[in-house]
Amino acid sequence: MKRLASILISFIALMPVFAEPEVFSHPADLSDPGFIAFCDSFQNASLSAEFTQIRRLARLGIELESSGRVIIAENIGMAWLTETPYESVMIVTDSAVKQKLANGTVSEMDVSGNIIYTAIADAIQNVFSGDFRSASEEFSVFYTGTDNSWEIGLVPSDQAVSAFISYITIKGEGTVFNEVAMVQSDGNSVIYEFSNMEAWDKSDEEEAFFSI
Repeated sequence: MKRLASILISFIALMPVFAEPEVFSHPADLSDPGFIAFCDSFQNASLSAEFTQIRRLARLGIELESSGRVIIAENIGMAWLTETPYESVMIVTDSAVKQKLANGTVSEMDVSGNIIYTAIADAIQNVFSGDFRSASEEFSVFYTGTDNSWEIGLVPSDQAVSAFISYITIKGEGTVFNEVAMVQSDGNSVIYEFSNMEAWDKSDEEEAFFSI
């Protein structure tokens, strides 16, 4: 999943600054056999899921919501197929973000030289492959878990990154991701809620999305 880039950070918006989640009281022991087994339990390199994106603009008192389907394809990228409130396709890789609107208009943004984008995108890529240990190269890792649920917390180690983002939390059950939330250092945030996550059964129609 190293080549995947994340559209998640492209949609961060304003929200109030809340107290840090409880997970940040539990630094992860990356050498603990239990934590290693937890990371190794993630087998699927390519996934698909339905998503709901929640953006909160605290200063304006507005909450924006969109939904659709996401495809996470190993060595290709991520395709965000937004269905509501407006149809669009967003493709992200480690070097570019492409968007196709319902009217056929296509735009592309080069992000290959953006250090902050790369650091955060790499962390999200590691998350979706269950490689939380590699995320420790750029972030301090925190972890709590039970037999049925778990939560990972990531706090950036690099000063340039921490000036932009405060923390990331990831929640799930078993090998299924339920939620990814990011809070920016100035209070900006975005939450993604996932459902019906499963291994991606590739089809020619879906692979064509990556060619926009």
